[in-house]
Amino acid sequence: PMHMAAALQTPCVALFGPSKLTFWRPWQAIGTVIWAGDFGELPDPDAIDTGTDERYLDLIPTDAVIAAARSTLA
Repeated sequence: PMHMAAALQTPCVALFGPSKLTFWRPWQAIGTVIWAGDFGELPDPDAIDTGTDERYLDLIPTDAVIAAARSTLA
């Protein structure tokens, strides 16, 4: 949905965990991209165990998401 929003120039708030942000983020997104790595240490995206129970997006504070949503909707 985030890439469709970016293609249609629709504001969005996108949350990213351990991924190659410069490769996967929308290049022309209107809105906010929040990366979990700004709030804690993330594993190398190429070395992630996909069978893990780790919840890397939990590093992103709820307040940061709410603030981004409010800013995007303002």
